[in-house]
Parts: sequence; C-alpha cells; structure tokens
Amino acid sequence: MVLGMHRSGTSAVTTAIQALGVPLGDPNDQLPPANDNDAGFGESRLLSQNNEMLLDALGGRWDAPPDLPPGWERAPTFTELIPVERDLFRKVHTTRSWVWKDPRSCILAPFWFRVLGRDHRIVLVFRHPLAVAMSLNRRDGLSIRYGLALWERYTRASLSNASGRPVLVAHYSKLMSERSYAELFASDLATFVRRDVAFSPLDPIGAVDGVLRHDLRHNRFDDRPFDHEVEATQSQRDLYALLVSLTGVHEAMKVDRVPAESRETTRLIAAHRLCPLSECVHREPEPTIRLDQQVVGESASWQGRQVARSTGATRGER
Repeated sequence: MVLGMHRSGTSAVTTAIQALGVPLGDPNDQLPPANDNDAGFGESRLLSQNNEMLLDALGGRWDAPPDLPPGWERAPTFTELIPVERDLFRKVHTTRSWVWKDPRSCILAPFWFRVLGRDHRIVLVFRHPLAVAMSLNRRDGLSIRYGLALWERYTRASLSNASGRPVLVAHYSKLMSERSYAELFASDLATFVRRDVAFSPLDPIGAVDGVLRHDLRHNRFDDRPFDHEVEATQSQRDLYALLVSLTGVHEAMKVDRVPAESRETTRLIAAHRLCPLSECVHREPEPTIRLDQQVVGESASWQGRQVARSTGATRGER
C-alpha cells in the first residue's frame, strides 16, 4: 500500500513500484492523465470512488476527512462490508501481489487492514507541507492554512496507521531534487518490494529513475525551511520534523509519539465540512452521491450502494 497526502508524490512513487515489477491492477480501471498530473495517477477509479463513499458514510469527504475514534473500523456495519470490499478489491487486483495507492487510504487504512489482512507492507510518501498546500491552492482553491490542516490530518493518520508495520518512508521533495537520495531510494525500494515482483528489471535504479519525471516538480516551496514557518502550527512543524527523521526503511516502524492534532486543524476541518457553499474556505467540489446512513453510533442501511458506486469519479482522487 502506498500512503500519503494528496499532491505529495504518491503517483510517482506508485509508478516507480510498478516499474520494479509489482502489478498495478486492471489497466482499464486506471484514472487517466489530467492537466494536474499528465503522467497519470497510478490509481484505481473504482477503488477511489469506493473510498469516497466510505468517507461519506463516516460523515466526511476527501477534502474534509472525518476525525475518527479508535476502533471505528470494527463497527458492525463495517464488519459486514468486509467480504463485499474484498471482492471489489479482487476485481481490480487479480494477482497475488499488487501495489495500490489512494490518498484516502491514509484515513481508511484500519478498515482496509481488516479487508486485506496484515501480510503487506507500506510505502509512506511525504512532501514539504507548504508545497502540498500551494499545489492544493492552485488546483482546488484551498487556502494555504486549510491546505496545511488537511496535510496534517492525512499525515498524522498515515503515520499512526503504519506504525508497527514494515514501512519505507519516502521524502518526495528530496527524491525529485537530490540525485544521491533518488539512487538510495531506488535501491531501498527494489529491496523492499523484491518478494512481490512479477518480473525483476536488470537495473532497478535505472527503472525507477526512468519513471520519476523530475520536470513535474513544480513547486519552489519544496526547498523552503519549515521549522519557523509562520503559516504553520507548532504541531505541524513537529510532525514534519518527525517525518524527516523517519525517512528510510523500517522492518517494524516505531513511532513513539505522533504530535497531537492542532486545535486549528480540528476547527477548520469541522467548519469546512458543515459550512454553506457560499461561506466555504475554498471552491466546493463537485457533488457526490451521499449514502443514507451514519456509521458511527447509529444503525446503517447500505441500500443504493451499487448505484452510488457506478457514478463518475469524484474530485480529489489525484
């Protein structure tokens, strides 16, 4: 599984894993290239739509992810969904080994761990928070402050959910700017995925470098110091410093303490989720089909699930 916030380089890293011989899934199901990612997303349309439905059922969406209590994934409704979701995943990934990326999985990973089992590893990709916020600002009209809040929630969730598992932490900003780090990453990645490859390229470093489009690194904020960034909260600065310190391969990643979420982040996301269209902090995304249930604390009905799943892709899967 590839985990990482939207606009953080997860597409590039997923494509690199595919170049090493790990199957990506049904090619007819892949999201096509777009203006904001002309190299493609390495992302399943069906599973991204499905994840957006799950977020919706939890009272959130990609740009306003829910703040979930521990154990939410064991609610009866989600337990009942496990065989359905397992069958759905197998429609996309028909091979024994696979690589799957969807930023929403940062939030939903505890449920997917139940669906897919524990015998898989994680590549956790992170990027300079301001670069992420600026990218979201250009694409979606998000304010910088709100982009940082989203980065914080997704990143905290990915770190917490990956803790204790085999993890390769990849620093995308360095990957696209430092040749020595890119070569080290390619070598570590090839070793990390070796048992899952359907074929093995003779030159893994060359294979990875061949798909890392350095010309796609658009943002000068990748190089900006963050430890005293005035737009950021202390928790966000601490979180980024923790990620930098964790860069590399972990047989079982140990995270002693993930910084508590900033109060400002909690407030901004909650307000954004509920605000009227005219007062939102950014342009409202295209409407999605809402399910007729609340999962946590209430009984749920999943009628209409197949209808919702058959709709077009929602915003944010990039």
